[in-house]
Amino acid sequence: MSLFTELKRRNVFRVAAAYLVTGWLLIEVGNTLEETLHLPDWADSLLAFFLIIGFIPALFFTWAYEITPDGIKKERDIEVAEATRSATARKLNQLIVTVMALALVYFALDKWLFSSDTEATLSPDVTAQTELVSTRDEPAEAESAPEATKEATPSVAVLPFVNMSADADNEYFSDGISEELLNLLVRIDGLRVPSRTSSFAFKGMNTDIKDIARQLEVGHVLEGSVRKSGNKVRVTAQLIDVTTDTHLWSETYDRELEDIFVIQDEIASHIVDALQVVLGSALEQETPTQNLEAYELFLQGRYLFQQRGIGLREAERLLLQAVELDPDFAQAWGTLAMTYVVFPNYLGMDWDEYKAPSMEAAERALELDPGLAEPKLALAQAAQRDLRWVDSLNLYEAVLVEHPRNAPGHLWMGITLLQAGYLAEALAHFESAVELDPVAGINLDWLARALALNQRYEEALDPALKGVRFGRGPSAQAVLIYGVETRQYDRAFEVLAEMGPGVAFFRTALQLYLGQITPEEAQALIEATAPSELYKKYWANMSQYLLKKPEAWYATMQEIYRFDDTTIGFVWWQYSRWFRQHPLMAEHVETYRLMDVWRERGWPDLCRPTNDDDFECD
Repeated sequence: MSLFTELKRRNVFRVAAAYLVTGWLLIEVGNTLEETLHLPDWADSLLAFFLIIGFIPALFFTWAYEITPDGIKKERDIEVAEATRSATARKLNQLIVTVMALALVYFALDKWLFSSDTEATLSPDVTAQTELVSTRDEPAEAESAPEATKEATPSVAVLPFVNMSADADNEYFSDGISEELLNLLVRIDGLRVPSRTSSFAFKGMNTDIKDIARQLEVGHVLEGSVRKSGNKVRVTAQLIDVTTDTHLWSETYDRELEDIFVIQDEIASHIVDALQVVLGSALEQETPTQNLEAYELFLQGRYLFQQRGIGLREAERLLLQAVELDPDFAQAWGTLAMTYVVFPNYLGMDWDEYKAPSMEAAERALELDPGLAEPKLALAQAAQRDLRWVDSLNLYEAVLVEHPRNAPGHLWMGITLLQAGYLAEALAHFESAVELDPVAGINLDWLARALALNQRYEEALDPALKGVRFGRGPSAQAVLIYGVETRQYDRAFEVLAEMGPGVAFFRTALQLYLGQITPEEAQALIEATAPSELYKKYWANMSQYLLKKPEAWYATMQEIYRFDDTTIGFVWWQYSRWFRQHPLMAEHVETYRLMDVWRERGWPDLCRPTNDDDFECD
């Protein structure tokens, strides 16, 4: 009898087939449990190792032993009838068919059910930030299906990828992958991509995908997860067509960390293919650095920079390490420049202390990559802080010519225009910023204020409410303006109540203005709730303003201006007529060199010349 016939007679081939099919099914199920239970990456490798090791012993056992009605016995010790061998063969055939059926069922569930449910929870509630210090921000860059996007332009929102790593501190890495992918896609002609602040506003929220798409006005959503372990990374991504509620594709990429830029390109290519956008060479991306340690430090630093607040100190440290490891890392230099430029607003520090390092970082970034927007925005902001208004506005305009879809560019230019008194022109830029970044709290905040300053009081309430919902407590300032100017006090208090306890500062301000509480009672309320000394400084400025104490108010405004350059915008409230017609207004114009920009760009909305050396304001 030949070896092949004997192997067949002893059911070795059937056992081998049953073992392989069962092993494959166990590995697939193990892989799913690894994701679900957050097991280490080596768990599925260990399972595969034991299955491979067990294969040869299983075949040997099948050769040497036989299953009989009396149990398992050695082959040489028994006489087995052909009927018994046939019964064993039938049982093995049934086992193979059953396992294959289970495998097919699992494959179907994994393809159409698990793939849509895995990582479905993509976004935590954006923590409401009630600090009034961050008035300039974000420099960097539904139950029904959404309506057709503007001009039927293909569109996709990149939601922050979920961190599936065992270490929660790797959040920066998953966010970094999402943002790098977004930055790549935004350069594609014919594809509209909401910027980071809008997409990341839904991070951690259990918001329905259709509702996210409706608010971002997109037809497609990209979501996924990142798992990093040592030098290995697994990126899972899926693209959803929201209008049809279908998955266009989903893919898992297992790579060495050195290939992370290749993964970004692959995902972007798949999206573009799915959307059938004509691109030419738009997918070309230059690797930002060859130093992976520098890249990780950059991702961590940029992550903290985006969070703002006290994390800016750590962001500075990490970005400095990144550029030390790779002095030619342009993006890291650009982000470092922006980190320094927002230090005063968030940490209450004098701008003069950080002007030099910010400018050095910006200039280095532009030397390496003249096309970067971030360092140019830093230079424009520095020019404004130095009261070089014309230079600042010219720089912003140059950025927007080169990067017309740069929402932070529109936002910052709008703020600068508003400070100089160009209220209508500023409003147009805030509208552009919101159009590009429709759920960025900072954009909604300044849009609400600009609408109120342009006397469109009712229209200001909606973006003010949305701004607070997306973490911008200062948005409530527009409601205060609404109440003061329209005298619809009950309505103003209703809106403030709807905004929640995080806007108590502005509720107290309105009560003080109406005489419902005394200045001493208001001060006591502020003292009881103030999170910082800086908060108290803002209150001193606000209370003096509402009580029309020009000298005291102007003194605190100048003190705050050292770190928050936006404070001088108060002079353009309609309520500020009492100040604009006060002798201090002339001092204000001279101190902040506003006449330079007025002569260059024309007179602001509320002022006009009376002769060559003088002016008057409404």
